[in-house]
Amino acid sequence: MGDVRNAIGRTSAFAVGIAMSQKVRIENKWLPSLYASYYPILRDIAMEHGYALAIHGSLQRDFDLVAIAWTSEARDPLDLLTSLSKKIGAYYDDGKPYDSMEHKPHGRIAFTIDAGGGGYFDISIIPPVKNNQ
Repeated sequence: MGDVRNAIGRTSAFAVGIAMSQKVRIENKWLPSLYASYYPILRDIAMEHGYALAIHGSLQRDFDLVAIAWTSEARDPLDLLTSLSKKIGAYYDDGKPYDSMEHKPHGRIAFTIDAGGGGYFDISIIPPVKNNQ
């Protein structure tokens, strides 16, 4: 199986699983509970930024959230994402509050934030519409 020790000399379950088979999927059965415990906290942050926050998905693999601009004072999506990312405890060397970003249909912007421990947050934000009146 070769050497599957990580940088500090410990063998991780993930490394052993990968070494045994590329098809092994490490499942963390505690992730749904973790995700559910985050929701009220993240919802309050979204509300402070003028967004409604909804859960979209099963919570089994990742935490799918949709933030929709809800008030006329809804702030910039990156302001919201930065606050959410800080509360989750994510830290990125490049200064961005996310791992990846992708533009989706209808102006939706999808972000991924690594939650550690094998979990991650997929947050889609529907930003405020710019009114030209």
